Amino acid sequence: MKIKRVLKEIKNIDYKEVKSLSEKLQKKTFYVLFDVLKSIRKYDCSFSEYLKYEFYNLSDEERSTYLTDYINESIVLKYNCEDDFNIFLDASVFYKTFSDFINRSYIDLRLCSFKDFKEYILDKDRVVVRHVFGYDSKRVLDIDKGKLKNEYNVLKMYNSIMKNEEFIVEECLDVSDEFRVVSYVDDSGNVNILDMVSVKNGVYKVCKDYNMVKSFVSKVAKTVNSVKYVMWNISVVNDILVLNGGSVRPDIYTFMQVSSGKKEGCLIEYKKYINVEGD
Repeated sequence: MKIKRVLKEIKNIDYKEVKSLSEKLQKKTFYVLFDVLKSIRKYDCSFSEYLKYEFYNLSDEERSTYLTDYINESIVLKYNCEDDFNIFLDASVFYKTFSDFINRSYIDLRLCSFKDFKEYILDKDRVVVRHVFGYDSKRVLDIDKGKLKNEYNVLKMYNSIMKNEEFIVEECLDVSDEFRVVSYVDDSGNVNILDMVSVKNGVYKVCKDYNMVKSFVSKVAKTVNSVKYVMWNISVVNDILVLNGGSVRPDIYTFMQVSSGKKEGCLIEYKKYINVEGD
């Protein structure tokens, strides 16, 4: 497995980039290329990650602290049951499964009539519409209540949403902050927070909402026992936490792998709770 991965990553090396980097570092091209190959083999990184995390400026000890995409995927395959991925991929299924934590109203137009849609939007100034698959595929619609008096305008809006297959319609909340939180549930049922970042402030473990979010995730993460390693998308609305979605493949690039000015990745924190070894 590892040999195949290394060979694949070697094919993805941009040799023009290697040459450019060697000029920048004032080192021979062969030396830089050797260092790239070494990092791919020893630290399970890709060439793009070698550049992104500036491995060329790191010691071997510092490089070993970085969570790479390959290691991340190995965690996913080891601790998450693929048969249950659809719970997280289908918004309707996700909302039903985590109904205790959604904390907002919504309707699924695949299960509702036009009349249900009309009644739902009557008392709202704005709504969020989104596709069933893909949390980021959403948009905000402003509701002109004056136009709602004419049923034709409501029908026109409804048909447009249905045509775009934006079947999930939910209330639009006044969000003060959003968090991305990676959790891992161990064999004893303990929920461990591996990483957490405030989208608004870009801070970790120092924001006023940290303990509240941690407590919330400790409950959410136990809902689906077969999926232990998840990145949660959580909003803060008037001191109430709202669960927006969860990813069975945590996006490691969401998190800053350098904190407090140290050249240190998040793998050190992960290893406290989880076996993160590759092949």
